Amino acid sequence: MSVSVGYIPLDKLHLVWDTALPLLRPAVERQDDIQLTQVVDEICSGSLLLWMVHVEEEPVMALTTRVIEYPNRKAVAIEWVSGSKMTEVMAPVLNTIERFAEAHGCDTVEGPGRPGWGRVLQAYDWKPMYTVYRKELRNGQQDAGDRPDLD
Repeated sequence: MSVSVGYIPLDKLHLVWDTALPLLRPAVERQDDIQLTQVVDEICSGSLLLWMVHVEEEPVMALTTRVIEYPNRKAVAIEWVSGSKMTEVMAPVLNTIERFAEAHGCDTVEGPGRPGWGRVLQAYDWKPMYTVYRKELRNGQQDAGDRPDLD
């Protein structure tokens, strides 16, 4: 099985939108924090890199990454991943992104994900670092009954 993984340069994005957007859409639509048009804007600005994965020349996955510079380390973050044949392509995808990260002076590769990703990534020596908790507020405000008495 021939798997190819590569990021799409900004000047070539117009060649892949029709293929990439239907692949990315399910991952983005699972979240209510961002819309696909906002992800596209970040890709077009260069904040996110768009990657395409092909098996035997058939597009099967799209994903995005960004480089994050922390005070004490630099990382490539994998942010949006969606497609098919995940089991077959995961090793080449992760190997390619790890090589990209090393070539760009990064110390780590990281990515947020739902619990199922932990089971997948564990096989590739990834470790969970933290969990994000969230409480939705109504109109940006909690009910008074939810707040502690500060008097």
